[in-house]
Amino acid sequence: MPDLPGAAVRLARCCTPVPPDEVTGIVLRGGAVAVHRAGCPTGTRMLHGGRRPVEVRWLPGGAPQWGYRATLHAEALNRPRLLADLTAAISGEGASIFSAEVEPPRQLRVRHSYTLELPDAAALPAVMRAVLRVSGVYDVYRPGGPETAADGAAADGAAGAGADPDGAAGKRDDSGTADVQPSWGIHGASAVLSESTIRSTQG
Repeated sequence: MPDLPGAAVRLARCCTPVPPDEVTGIVLRGGAVAVHRAGCPTGTRMLHGGRRPVEVRWLPGGAPQWGYRATLHAEALNRPRLLADLTAAISGEGASIFSAEVEPPRQLRVRHSYTLELPDAAALPAVMRAVLRVSGVYDVYRPGGPETAADGAAADGAAGAGADPDGAAGKRDDSGTADVQPSWGIHGASAVLSESTIRSTQG
């Protein structure tokens, strides 16, 4: 980011970018730069509203020592012990749960949201696969993707909608394996961006 040397950089909470997501920097008031995933509705609205974009790139080997913070949504058929099984699946992949939220069930379906702390962004696909293998879970995806991702293919109750990149992060096939597209699911915290030495702040 040579045109803004030394600018404070924050990863947007709405779309939670982490490597290797395609990202766009958007200049905020005061000169700070918010980093959004490509296709993030909030970032798109900011650009359409006249905010200036700047190029940012992930710096190879620039992971922060405290790791990454990531958010996943899991759509599932509600059942006893679902929360316990999901948390066990997540912790079994070495991720720590920073916070969790369970929405009230609707027509026997429920959405769990987990903000995770990952030692490495590369661990995300394994976490998503583990969550998708939990009995009753039919969709795992990231918040802040394209507009249809927020509404989710799960809204119509169709299990295994993962082939749609507009919101589904994975699907089951007849063999029970998961096809995970990690670029569609995580909440990022801090990272090193661009070819400059700018380090992002928690955000």
